[in-house]
Amino acid sequence: PMRVVVMGVAGCGKSTVARALAAQLNARFIEADEFHLPSSIDKMSTGVALDDHDRWPWLIALRNELRTETYVVLACSALKVEYRDLLRSSGDVRFLFLDLAPETALERINQRTEHFMGAAMVDSQFAALQRPIQLETDVATLIVDSLTPARWQSLLARLPARAETLLVQLPKFRLESKRRLNDDLAALGMPRPFANAQLNPMFQTPAANRAISNVVQKVFVDVNEEGAEAAAATAVQIVVTSLPPSLIVDRPFLFAIRERLSGTILFIGKVVRPTLH
Repeated sequence: PMRVVVMGVAGCGKSTVARALAAQLNARFIEADEFHLPSSIDKMSTGVALDDHDRWPWLIALRNELRTETYVVLACSALKVEYRDLLRSSGDVRFLFLDLAPETALERINQRTEHFMGAAMVDSQFAALQRPIQLETDVATLIVDSLTPARWQSLLARLPARAETLLVQLPKFRLESKRRLNDDLAALGMPRPFANAQLNPMFQTPAANRAISNVVQKVFVDVNEEGAEAAAATAVQIVVTSLPPSLIVDRPFLFAIRERLSGTILFIGKVVRPTLH
């Protein structure tokens, strides 16, 4: 997790820097001003400074909002050490303090026209500001007056890269099916193999009443965490009448089924203890 709080007095450029930082880190940007109570905004709009009674509910709401995010950049004044300590309690928080001279802050505030924080608030902001102390090792200070584009890019380059976590959810299922294809094959224009005596040309020794009784296809698909496995097999069943009129089996024997045109052996089996009938 990385939670960054860009802090400083009004006019230091918190929102501008925080937005740029959030874009660099691919993180959520939070504007603390949007969490002020309406009564607090009314006070500041009239030039009345907020006190701790106004700020603590606001800071608690910001702390809770930080806890909902793992990569987030917050633009917040965080003027006092105790305010920063509260934000730290959200965990994994780093601060970037934008420091500038009061006259620079005043000049910037006077250039703003659509913000409730007026120039009259600048003095109160600096009066409340507690600059980071030596024990606050998680605070980096940036002098705004000396910030150049080159230095800004250098600061961004020093940030740790965000570790991306990609969650891939794959379907997990097992499918088995068995289908009789006789009607489908007949509908495709192949009815003859299912009629008696129509398979005689396929055999070297012609005999009557040879026909296919069934064409059955079995399909198996298994998809799980280890990968996918699939198989399909088609079985052709020939009616018993395709056998010779009589067959005497009185000893163990091997048998094979081969494809006549290619000579490929499709199946080899053995009968060990034949029984005469």
